Amino acid sequence: MTQESKVIILTASYGEGHNQVSLALKTALERRGIHAVKIIDLFHLSSPPLDRLVRLLYKYSATLSIGNLNYYGLAYYWTRCLPHDHRLAQWMNSWGKATLLKLIAEEKPQMLVYTFPFGPVPDDRKNAAKLATAAVVTDYSVHNRWLYSRADHYYVPTFEVKQYLVEQGLVADRITVSGIPVREAYYAQEKAGGDESANEAVRGLNTGGSNVVLIMAEMCITTSQLNGIIRKLLSIENICIHVVCGWQKRREQRLNKVWGTHSRIRIEGYTDELHRLMKQAYCLVTKAGAITLTEAAHAGIPLILFKPFPGQEKENAVYFEKKGAALLSHTAEQLVACVQQLVCSPSLRQAILRKQQALARCRASDHIVDHLLTRTRELYNEMTQNPVLLPQIEPSLEP
Repeated sequence: MTQESKVIILTASYGEGHNQVSLALKTALERRGIHAVKIIDLFHLSSPPLDRLVRLLYKYSATLSIGNLNYYGLAYYWTRCLPHDHRLAQWMNSWGKATLLKLIAEEKPQMLVYTFPFGPVPDDRKNAAKLATAAVVTDYSVHNRWLYSRADHYYVPTFEVKQYLVEQGLVADRITVSGIPVREAYYAQEKAGGDESANEAVRGLNTGGSNVVLIMAEMCITTSQLNGIIRKLLSIENICIHVVCGWQKRREQRLNKVWGTHSRIRIEGYTDELHRLMKQAYCLVTKAGAITLTEAAHAGIPLILFKPFPGQEKENAVYFEKKGAALLSHTAEQLVACVQQLVCSPSLRQAILRKQQALARCRASDHIVDHLLTRTRELYNEMTQNPVLLPQIEPSLEP
């Protein structure tokens, strides 16, 4: 492809993971001189009111599940094996179709990549939208929505996901085990930071040489429950606690009211230094989003997954636990016991890090993009040998 070639990356803003993967792919393409790359939130572009409603339902699903109103988990497992010809599947497939076909007609991209399972992605090169398509699977377990469109190629995180897709009828040659792309900052091979003073400046904690337990506060628990967890963790000697609240300003304020002056605790909101915090902490307590798990594996920090949210997060958590790459806890007592285990058993910590390293495929975004560019040239060569398949506008695919 040349600098004039166009690439569209489709994403959805239900959680930040899909957007982060899309940005990582865009960066990798730009490093290869391909700058006409657009990231499109298809559902938002197609129907902003409906998209806002779905985002609200997604946003509050975790909170409501605390009160046993777990509609998200029920919907996930009910639709997980839904056949593509089911009425509900057909409706989901239709959402955004007209918008996407119009977008393709206007932009005339040579490549369409999607990091969220979209139904209306063109999968027949004989139709009006003739372009190379690729799916980048962004979870460690596959929902059947990834199969509603048949991409030219699939990039998946694990061999288990590849095997599942083959069992569902995909050709093995169309599936590459690439890992999940993460931000460039996580690809550093060594622990960040040299001297202890620099590390403490980032953490803002007077650690006194103690181990830092990093907690991502965007978990499926109330602030009151999180306060209880912090109290229990403080009973462990030689640890400090760093809580990152992300965009949850209200939770950050409420936690700071209780713990703001405590010498062993730091509370903060959103930070773009999370990669540094991970590389400097002793362990990470978090929910089981696939991108967070992958980032932690690259950062080299043992994971303690707490009360995974039913749906893809629960499936991700089960996979990491089975692989020995994380500890799983469902109660505050179990969580504290897991931290205590890691503090008292450096060999357990090292065993988890070794298992994580096996899952952290280096530079997945570069691997995907390099394979994509090669595959796109192959597809174009295939088309030139069969004029019926030639695109209306010949793409620029020179190396």
